[in-house]
Amino acid sequence: MGKPIHFVNQESVLYEHAGRKVKVTSQALGFSFGPPFSFVWNRPLYVRVQNEDGSEQRIPVIDKTRILQILILMVGLLGVFVLSRSNK
Repeated sequence: MGKPIHFVNQESVLYEHAGRKVKVTSQALGFSFGPPFSFVWNRPLYVRVQNEDGSEQRIPVIDKTRILQILILMVGLLGVFVLSRSNK
């Protein structure tokens, strides 16, 4: 059994469109706590675009779903904190 939490960066295949080469890079966060208890969370990192002249751009991908999930988690934790303080 490997590490219980691990990151893996992956690049997509190279796409060509209108003289530009495009690759997408994503990151997978894996949790494995034994065979029946594991899952992988994939998220996009950036898109790399190479123009005909050889110049390259790295365009970050804003993952709005991840931001929303973190916001919901923080609101939930704040709610637990406030409720636990109000019962004392």
